[in-house]
Amino acid sequence: YTPYDWNPPQRLRRKKYRDEVYSLANKVARKSILAWGGDPTKITHVVAVTTGCCEPGVACHVIRDCGLGPDTGKIDLNLNGCFAGATAIRCATDIYRADPRRVVLVVAAECPSTMFNITTHEKDQFLSNLLFADAAGAAIVSCEGKWELHDWSTYVIPKSMGTLTLHEATTKENETYEVHLGV
Repeated sequence: YTPYDWNPPQRLRRKKYRDEVYSLANKVARKSILAWGGDPTKITHVVAVTTGCCEPGVACHVIRDCGLGPDTGKIDLNLNGCFAGATAIRCATDIYRADPRRVVLVVAAECPSTMFNITTHEKDQFLSNLLFADAAGAAIVSCEGKWELHDWSTYVIPKSMGTLTLHEATTKENETYEVHLGV
């Protein structure tokens, strides 16, 4: 064991995040393209979302690693939480509606394990450590495929702004972001 085994510094957490988030994103992107059954060279845009932030972003890695064209448009929605999946679908739908010949790959990848706060004694941080896990998902928005999106919406619940928060650590012992889940 090293001093960092349980509470690694931010630079080590960021490296682990980059390694994991790119791997997760590429895996689900490939599966989504396969399930879609269309021609990957027809994908015109990639919209990617993640809680973290890195450059080049997740979209660039997906474009390169899935063999998409260098002219593929990209949107990276970084430092957004799980709600950003709905935002990504909205962006993809807007791109598609502007020109139905467009094919948009949406990828969401999260690695909250790199933000795990082992030093916390606060119930809301401990609960968020337990609830959120590394995961990813992807979908294709196009005029062809097995699924149809008929309608959708988002809604901000009044007085809910402080229910889930993410900010830099406030103590020297904690080398990560603090995720607070109101309970």
